[in-house]
Amino acid sequence: TFESYMSYAESREPGINISFLMPLAALRRYVMGDAAVKRAATEAETGRIAALLESAMRAGANGFSTTTITRQKGWQGQPLACTLASLDELRCYARVLKKVGHGVIQTNCADRLGNLSDDEFALLDMFMAESGRPVSWSGAVSSSSDGPDAFAAYLKKIEPLVARGGKPQGTSRPLTIEVGLRNPFFMTDLKAGQKVLGQSLEDQIGHYSDPAYRRAVLAEWEAGGKFFSAAWSQSQVLRVKSPAMERYLRRTVAEIAAERGDAPIDTFFDLAIEDGLELKYLGGIANAEPDRVEAQVQDDRILIGMSDGGAHVDMLLESGYTTYILGHWVRDRQAMSLERAIHRITAEPAALFGITDRGRLAPGMAADITIFDRDNVGSAMKATEVRRDLPAGGERLYTPPHGIDYVIVNGAVLYDHGACTGMRAGKVLRQ
Repeated sequence: TFESYMSYAESREPGINISFLMPLAALRRYVMGDAAVKRAATEAETGRIAALLESAMRAGANGFSTTTITRQKGWQGQPLACTLASLDELRCYARVLKKVGHGVIQTNCADRLGNLSDDEFALLDMFMAESGRPVSWSGAVSSSSDGPDAFAAYLKKIEPLVARGGKPQGTSRPLTIEVGLRNPFFMTDLKAGQKVLGQSLEDQIGHYSDPAYRRAVLAEWEAGGKFFSAAWSQSQVLRVKSPAMERYLRRTVAEIAAERGDAPIDTFFDLAIEDGLELKYLGGIANAEPDRVEAQVQDDRILIGMSDGGAHVDMLLESGYTTYILGHWVRDRQAMSLERAIHRITAEPAALFGITDRGRLAPGMAADITIFDRDNVGSAMKATEVRRDLPAGGERLYTPPHGIDYVIVNGAVLYDHGACTGMRAGKVLRQ
């Protein structure tokens, strides 16, 4: 049960404080089995899922999370269980939060970053109306391909939701992605891309080597399908395994294609194959224009976050948004005061998620304190290393922060100038 999951987390004596959202995908899979990735729930199944959600909420969960983005796939290209939830289901689950009187709905519903369709707006409106609780959603970032006025139009469109307590999440950093063809998440919007998900290395190379497959990928992209990003040919070779491939590092696909006399689409696949699909590309997704990002960081309508801390950690590094805002936007760009920046990344998210005893330095609040050197605090914009310390040797991108002297959790020093003290004073924050 989710209650026992939280209790287990507590028994592990975490070093940091943890607050849990109930993932809708896991609930649907638990109740419906394999049918969860094939169809909507029946009325009876919806009732069981809602009852389990209520039980988790009363045990201290801080709301539930879900996504409606169908290109985000599970094992072997199967749909994520939550993406098949019907509107009637989602309405029922939202009502659970109204019944228990606390919690937040966290959703990823924007098919295009920095945009919100009428249907997506209606979904958020429904969540807020039925739950009576705050709703937060991902995607408040700007895209170069949308034109200079697109993000302002997005903010104007969401104002009615913000006025009722809704909060889109953005980030303080350029949004980049590191991808390889062994785990082609970036191609899941394409039918051709879905063919290779979860397949063996040999089968994937067979597809990628086929000229007909490449033409199919290119045709789907030209028809509007998402393939990495609009400027995929400008993606850079970031990491390689073979020393023979090192001459291509930090060069774009377009540059290499011109040198080799090949079409960019052929070069894109050939380079990966030549490195045994170990090669990683780096490309921009959003937030490429500094002036636009500065306006987002300053805008009270946007919650600074969207770190995606557990979803795509082998492709995205967004966890450094807190140190980046202090170093880049406060010290280097002087876009806002230090006090304002700290408020944006502490008190504002705590207030949204109903964490009332943290997020500020005041009498009676928990002693969760970060002490830093304002002249040196910061972190790199891009990942500087790959760590293989996740279960089963899973990879995650990482860049170390700098200028952090102490991290204090519930009055105990957890980090002293970058060294972990071993103190484990963290708590599971039950709502």
